[in-house]
Amino acid sequence: MIKASIKCVKCLQETKESASYKAKCGHLYCIKCIDQITAEGGANCSEMSCSNFLNIADLMNRQFQKLSNSNQMVFGKQVTMFAGDPKKLASPSQQNKATAVKQNNQNLNTPRNQQKNTLPRRSIQERSPVAIQTKSKSQMQKVTDRVLQQQNSAKMINPKQQQTQQRQQAQVIPQQQVQQPKQQQQKLTQQNVYIQPQKQEIKVDIDNRMTESFSYKCDYCHSNNSGLFHNEICDHRLCYDCIQKYYDDYCVCFVKDCGWQINQEQLNQFMLTYVTFQLGEVEEVKLKRQQSSNDQQDILISKFQFEEVTLQHMQISNMNEFIKTFDELKIKEKNYIDLRFGPNDKSVGSNYSVTWQRLNVIFNGDYQFFAKANDDKRFGLGKYIGPQDIIQGQLGNCYLLASISALGNRRPDLLLDVFITRAINEQGIYCIRLCIDGIWKAIYVDDYFPVYPNLTPIFTKAKNNAIWVMVLEKAWAKLFGSYQNSAAGSMQEVLRALTGAPTEVIWTQSPDFIAQLRRCLANKVIMVAATQSSDIQPITQGLVPNHAYSVLKIRQINHPKRGQVELLKLRNPWGKKEWTGDWGQDSPLWTPQLRQELKLDKEDSGVFYMDVGSFMQQFRDIHICHIKQDYQYSATQIKSSKKKAVYYSFKITKEGDYYITINQRNQRWAGNPKYSNAKLLICKKEENHTYTYIAGKLSQFGEVWCKCTLTKGEYVVFAKVIWEHHQEFFFVLSSYGIDKLEFKQIKKIPEMLPSVLIKKGLVQQPKRSYDTMGQPKIQSCYNLDRLDGWGYYFIDNQSNVKLISKISFHKFYGLKFCKPHRGVTLNIELAPGKQFIAVIKVLSGYEIEFTQKVQFQQ
Repeated sequence: MIKASIKCVKCLQETKESASYKAKCGHLYCIKCIDQITAEGGANCSEMSCSNFLNIADLMNRQFQKLSNSNQMVFGKQVTMFAGDPKKLASPSQQNKATAVKQNNQNLNTPRNQQKNTLPRRSIQERSPVAIQTKSKSQMQKVTDRVLQQQNSAKMINPKQQQTQQRQQAQVIPQQQVQQPKQQQQKLTQQNVYIQPQKQEIKVDIDNRMTESFSYKCDYCHSNNSGLFHNEICDHRLCYDCIQKYYDDYCVCFVKDCGWQINQEQLNQFMLTYVTFQLGEVEEVKLKRQQSSNDQQDILISKFQFEEVTLQHMQISNMNEFIKTFDELKIKEKNYIDLRFGPNDKSVGSNYSVTWQRLNVIFNGDYQFFAKANDDKRFGLGKYIGPQDIIQGQLGNCYLLASISALGNRRPDLLLDVFITRAINEQGIYCIRLCIDGIWKAIYVDDYFPVYPNLTPIFTKAKNNAIWVMVLEKAWAKLFGSYQNSAAGSMQEVLRALTGAPTEVIWTQSPDFIAQLRRCLANKVIMVAATQSSDIQPITQGLVPNHAYSVLKIRQINHPKRGQVELLKLRNPWGKKEWTGDWGQDSPLWTPQLRQELKLDKEDSGVFYMDVGSFMQQFRDIHICHIKQDYQYSATQIKSSKKKAVYYSFKITKEGDYYITINQRNQRWAGNPKYSNAKLLICKKEENHTYTYIAGKLSQFGEVWCKCTLTKGEYVVFAKVIWEHHQEFFFVLSSYGIDKLEFKQIKKIPEMLPSVLIKKGLVQQPKRSYDTMGQPKIQSCYNLDRLDGWGYYFIDNQSNVKLISKISFHKFYGLKFCKPHRGVTLNIELAPGKQFIAVIKVLSGYEIEFTQKVQFQQ
């Protein structure tokens, strides 16, 4: 029997199954690679088509299981684990009392530069989709280097071995030693003398090492006061045990009513440091105390090292083309010029007369891709990416900038994930990824930008010579053919493109607007609002008509006179011109205590507060993006006919919420004047070969989706686009949920719709009874649903007689029977114990009126 070889997905070297680690996604890693990933605090899966993240908690659990009562290699060191379950130890102080680790220094004499991977560079197709490492080392790598350096300096030398080495050297070069000057001989003597190192007693106060843990308690369990992680973004402190239990489920701060993001770099640093204490590696603590005050401050304030190019999204469209172009430019040492969107009049539009210059000329060499802001109110990644950085230029694309601001304020990590290039490169080529018409695509541009004669950028720019906003705006303009064509659009299309998450609009004049708003706040969605048109509602008090504003936050305050008040925090993408009504910057409603509580500043930064009542008067709608932490995206492109539906199946192995979406081509692309009606139906296949209705929707919009809470099993998707301008065309069927879905096309299932609608008819109440005719056990009903586009006429015969009926529809507008029924008449013969169903297609507007003739036969 031939046994298949197993390869590590990271280094592609063959390994044994017994000496490998299997991630949750099913991919295998060799011990060397998984130890490296553990030391770095986790990483994305190296498999090109996988989006799983190797969590530090899972990796550390694996270390504990392998180390229990045995000797194993961890981070390149031989260690002996102390007896007992480390998870059951109550606090770091108790863990410090455990048996110390015995370390093996067998490979510590090898210089670190010789330990690096010396394998030849692989081709683009062979590379793993992981981020390219920069030359700068992470904080954990620096700590590891210092540990190795100190251990090497303190390593004890065997005197006998040293004497043997001295005799060998004396035999090989006796004459050279005689000819050396006295000073060199003295140095050689000093180097060969064995010095007994003095034993120093290291006292470790672990309770003081954790971030201010002595005087605080965990904000979630309110009991543990040792080993606390301090999330600087929301100022909450969480203990190690709570993070282990709940962080994988929430991936944000899980303190009640919080939900703010957690700095992943700081969390990884904390988890590694905490586990280091459990393993008894006290050298790290000693080295931390020897650091300067500046280094200690850098640990508390995250410093992000942005890679030149990240390859974690190799599976997206055009990515291989970009990598090939980027590599060729580096090899040939040339600058990139985008021939599809070059520095010419066509790219900017006929309304503008500009000159084009490269970034190096515009900023005189002083610019960065992401620049760190010197602002105490911003933390972590928010210091590099935030709404405060965006300044709108002459282009009327407030819908784009407001959407970017809202995402950058709430989830800067997701906005960072849009950028494939994240640092300045000499080739002048920059790439981002966007979800266009349901498919993720790589869009890359050159570093030419339109400027005024004084070299000031005409369009959007950042405050601190950062270029990420300019690159994103230019890539968006490239999709439309010019900057001018990208003006005036929908926030929905931007939020969808940036995240891949489903979007919707809620209207401020809707009767249930407040309930919808509260539901959105509970789900922690991204929101962008639009003001009324000046023709409908006069816009006063500082607001701009037909303008987009980012909804940053909602706060509930207690006012001494007005009691509890709900305030919305908004931002104008112009970076100025604020609301001047109630709760504006200079409103007399503000008390000194409330100003301090909400940290109001007096400068005109475009950020302001409004009460909900004023907001409903001045704003037209809110565009919602249902972004979720760690949701997976999958999609397939489909060519369909306007007369036929397509059927796809998928299996659910991980229960939870999923968004199933039909994506049409953007109506703003050339040759696509408007969207067509799209019908979506999701059903579950039962064991008895019947089908159960899950969700459905009919809409004439580019993004038609259903949210479904799915259990394990097999499901079928009915998808149809009634094309108005094509006989056949393409659409994309996508899913966004807690796991990736694999759509498989199947043949038409004629019995699915009747099976689904019969179940709906059985539970529908009330039903019409034939008791006036002496047959109470014969019941009928009909239902027409505009939302999902389906209706039915249903009869249930539980009597002992045969029903013969003729139903004539005098008004049947906007409705149509599905096969085998046709026309406007139903001729029914229904035996005892049987059921009848006539499936009806429902359009946007309908009208129905009918009469019925009935007789019974024994």
